[in-house]
Amino acid sequence: MKVELELMPWIVPNFVTAKMPARPRQEGFSPDALPKWSLAELDANVLAAQCDEFRAEVFRKAWKDDPANAGIDRPMEPQEGRES
Repeated sequence: MKVELELMPWIVPNFVTAKMPARPRQEGFSPDALPKWSLAELDANVLAAQCDEFRAEVFRKAWKDDPANAGIDRPMEPQEGRES
């Protein structure tokens, strides 16, 4: 028996947040307090780099070769210290 499902597309964010240095935990900390920028404020090259990193991470977590990289010799190995 074969069941076909239509997958929902991923939710595209409206903004990006900045990485901040680690600090001691504070009561009442909210991730909403992180600096953020609208996607429209970012340079096209920055957006492209973010998209490339996301795509690479999706295929890495799926343990699949990215068809866009066909012909590029890259071994698919888990990276130490990174969650799967």
